[in-house]
Amino acid sequence: MRGPAWTPEEVAVLTRVYPAGGAEECARQMPRRSAYAILFRASQMGLRRIKGTIRRKTYRGRPVCRNFPASDAPQKPMAAKPVTATPVAKATAPSRPVLAVIPAADVLPGMVVNRYPVGTTAKRAMRRVTSAQITGAGKNRWFSLHWVAEKLASGKLEFPGAMWSLDRIPDLAFEVDSEAAR
Repeated sequence: MRGPAWTPEEVAVLTRVYPAGGAEECARQMPRRSAYAILFRASQMGLRRIKGTIRRKTYRGRPVCRNFPASDAPQKPMAAKPVTATPVAKATAPSRPVLAVIPAADVLPGMVVNRYPVGTTAKRAMRRVTSAQITGAGKNRWFSLHWVAEKLASGKLEFPGAMWSLDRIPDLAFEVDSEAAR
Protein backbone atom coordinates (compact mmCIF):
# COMPACT_ATOMS: atom_id res chain seq x y z
CA MET A 1 0.00 0.00 0.00
CA ARG A 2 1.38 3.37 -1.01
CA GLY A 3 0.82 6.68 0.70
CA PRO A 4 0.20 9.99 -1.03
CA ALA A 5 2.91 11.31 -3.34
CA TRP A 6 5.58 13.49 -1.76
CA THR A 7 5.10 17.18 -2.49
CA PRO A 8 8.07 19.44 -3.27
CA GLU A 9 7.45 21.25 0.05
CA GLU A 10 7.70 17.96 1.99
CA VAL A 11 10.91 17.04 0.16
CA ALA A 12 12.33 20.48 1.02
CA VAL A 13 11.46 20.01 4.73
CA LEU A 14 13.00 16.55 4.64
CA THR A 15 16.29 17.71 3.13
CA ARG A 16 16.50 20.68 5.49
CA VAL A 17 15.44 19.05 8.79
CA TYR A 18 16.34 15.34 8.58
CA PRO A 19 20.18 15.55 8.78
CA ALA A 20 20.10 17.33 12.15
CA GLY A 21 16.64 16.54 13.57
CA GLY A 22 15.91 13.04 12.32
CA ALA A 23 12.64 11.38 11.43
CA GLU A 24 10.87 12.41 14.66
CA GLU A 25 11.45 16.13 14.04
CA CYS A 26 10.37 15.78 10.39
CA ALA A 27 7.19 13.95 11.50
CA ARG A 28 6.33 16.89 13.78
CA GLN A 29 6.61 19.28 10.85
CA MET A 30 4.82 16.96 8.39
CA PRO A 31 1.75 15.58 10.23
CA ARG A 32 0.57 13.41 7.32
CA ARG A 33 3.87 11.43 7.24
CA SER A 34 4.87 8.77 9.75
CA ALA A 35 8.42 8.48 11.07
CA TYR A 36 8.82 5.20 9.14
CA ALA A 37 7.70 6.83 5.88
CA ILE A 38 10.19 9.62 6.50
CA LEU A 39 13.02 7.14 7.20
CA PHE A 40 12.19 5.24 4.01
CA ARG A 41 12.06 8.38 1.84
CA ALA A 42 15.28 9.74 3.38
CA SER A 43 16.98 6.43 2.61
CA GLN A 44 15.73 6.55 -0.99
CA MET A 45 17.09 10.09 -1.36
CA GLY A 46 20.45 9.12 0.18
CA LEU A 47 20.07 11.50 3.14
CA ARG A 48 22.18 10.73 6.21
CA ARG A 49 22.17 12.03 9.76
CA ILE A 50 24.95 14.44 10.74
CA LYS A 51 27.65 12.63 12.73
CA GLY A 52 27.45 13.40 16.41
CA THR A 53 23.70 13.99 16.54
CA ILE A 54 21.82 11.87 19.04
CA ARG A 55 19.62 9.38 17.22
CA ARG A 56 17.13 8.74 20.01
CA LYS A 57 17.18 10.39 23.40
CA THR A 58 14.52 8.19 24.99
CA TYR A 59 13.11 4.73 24.62
CA ARG A 60 9.63 4.22 26.04
CA GLY A 61 9.94 7.47 27.96
CA ARG A 62 13.29 6.66 29.63
CA PRO A 63 16.69 8.11 28.76
CA VAL A 64 18.69 5.77 26.54
CA CYS A 65 22.08 6.71 27.96
CA ARG A 66 23.04 8.46 31.16
CA ASN A 67 25.56 10.60 29.30
CA PHE A 68 22.81 12.03 27.06
CA PRO A 69 19.85 13.10 29.21
CA ALA A 70 16.43 13.45 27.57
CA SER A 71 16.26 17.22 28.15
CA ASP A 72 17.95 19.70 25.83
CA ALA A 73 19.12 21.82 28.78
CA PRO A 74 22.87 22.45 28.88
CA GLN A 75 24.68 19.98 31.10
CA LYS A 76 27.71 20.40 33.33
CA PRO A 77 30.86 18.87 31.90
CA MET A 78 31.90 15.60 33.49
CA ALA A 79 34.87 15.80 35.83
CA ALA A 80 38.00 14.16 34.48
CA LYS A 81 39.22 11.20 36.50
CA PRO A 82 42.97 10.87 37.03
CA VAL A 83 44.51 8.07 35.00
CA THR A 84 47.35 6.05 36.44
CA ALA A 85 49.51 3.94 34.17
CA THR A 86 50.11 0.37 35.19
CA PRO A 87 53.13 -1.49 33.87
CA VAL A 88 52.30 -4.19 31.36
CA ALA A 89 54.50 -7.16 30.65
CA LYS A 90 55.70 -7.32 27.07
CA ALA A 91 54.01 -10.10 25.20
CA THR A 92 55.12 -11.43 21.89
CA ALA A 93 52.39 -10.77 19.38
CA PRO A 94 51.33 -13.67 17.21
CA SER A 95 52.45 -13.29 13.64
CA ARG A 96 49.77 -11.66 11.54
CA PRO A 97 49.23 -12.49 7.92
CA VAL A 98 50.63 -10.12 5.34
CA LEU A 99 47.56 -8.62 3.68
CA ALA A 100 47.28 -6.98 0.29
CA VAL A 101 44.22 -5.16 -1.06
CA ILE A 102 43.06 -6.19 -4.51
CA PRO A 103 40.02 -5.27 -6.61
CA ALA A 104 37.15 -7.75 -6.70
CA ALA A 105 37.82 -8.62 -10.35
CA ASP A 106 41.28 -9.99 -9.38
CA VAL A 107 40.01 -12.42 -6.70
CA LEU A 108 40.61 -16.02 -7.82
CA PRO A 109 39.63 -19.44 -6.43
CA GLY A 110 42.16 -20.75 -3.92
CA MET A 111 43.02 -17.30 -2.51
CA VAL A 112 42.49 -16.60 1.18
CA VAL A 113 40.49 -13.36 1.45
CA ASN A 114 38.59 -11.42 4.07
CA ARG A 115 34.95 -12.23 3.31
CA TYR A 116 34.02 -8.63 4.17
CA PRO A 117 35.01 -5.98 1.60
CA VAL A 118 37.51 -3.22 2.36
CA GLY A 119 35.75 -0.31 4.08
CA THR A 120 33.36 -2.35 6.24
CA THR A 121 33.61 -2.33 10.01
CA ALA A 122 33.06 -6.07 10.46
CA LYS A 123 35.69 -8.15 12.22
CA ARG A 124 38.15 -9.72 9.77
CA ALA A 125 37.09 -13.22 8.66
CA MET A 126 39.64 -14.85 6.35
CA ARG A 127 38.19 -17.58 4.11
CA ARG A 128 39.51 -19.71 1.24
CA VAL A 129 37.68 -18.78 -1.99
CA THR A 130 35.95 -21.56 -3.94
CA SER A 131 34.55 -19.32 -6.71
CA ALA A 132 34.52 -15.64 -7.61
CA GLN A 133 32.74 -14.22 -10.62
CA ILE A 134 31.22 -11.09 -12.13
CA THR A 135 27.76 -11.56 -13.62
CA GLY A 136 25.38 -9.30 -15.50
CA ALA A 137 26.07 -6.50 -17.93
CA GLY A 138 25.55 -2.78 -18.33
CA LYS A 139 23.92 -1.19 -15.30
CA ASN A 140 23.22 -4.49 -13.54
CA ARG A 141 26.58 -6.06 -12.67
CA TRP A 142 27.16 -8.23 -9.60
CA PHE A 143 30.23 -9.75 -7.98
CA SER A 144 29.59 -13.09 -6.27
CA LEU A 145 32.07 -14.66 -3.88
CA HIS A 146 31.87 -18.18 -2.45
CA TRP A 147 34.17 -19.64 0.18
CA VAL A 148 34.70 -22.71 2.33
CA ALA A 149 32.11 -22.47 5.11
CA GLU A 150 33.23 -22.50 8.73
CA LYS A 151 31.37 -23.51 11.86
CA LEU A 152 30.00 -20.57 13.85
CA ALA A 153 30.10 -20.28 17.65
CA SER A 154 26.45 -21.41 17.70
CA GLY A 155 27.48 -24.70 16.08
CA LYS A 156 25.81 -23.95 12.75
CA LEU A 157 27.62 -23.60 9.44
CA GLU A 158 27.85 -20.10 8.02
CA PHE A 159 26.35 -19.35 4.61
CA PRO A 160 29.30 -19.78 2.22
CA GLY A 161 28.70 -16.91 -0.18
CA ALA A 162 27.71 -13.29 -0.78
CA MET A 163 26.95 -10.90 -3.63
CA TRP A 164 27.69 -7.19 -4.10
CA SER A 165 26.37 -4.78 -6.72
CA LEU A 166 29.24 -3.32 -8.72
CA ASP A 167 26.99 -0.42 -9.69
CA ARG A 168 26.56 0.62 -6.06
CA ILE A 169 30.15 -0.22 -5.07
CA PRO A 170 32.27 0.27 -8.22
CA ASP A 171 35.59 0.14 -6.32
CA LEU A 172 34.83 -3.11 -4.45
CA ALA A 173 38.06 -4.56 -3.04
CA PHE A 174 39.12 -7.30 -0.63
CA GLU A 175 42.05 -7.99 1.68
CA VAL A 176 44.05 -11.00 0.54
CA ASP A 177 46.51 -13.08 2.58
CA SER A 178 49.40 -12.97 0.12
CA GLU A 179 51.37 -15.71 1.92
CA ALA A 180 48.52 -18.26 2.01
CA ALA A 181 47.83 -17.80 -1.72
CA ARG A 182 51.19 -19.34 -2.66
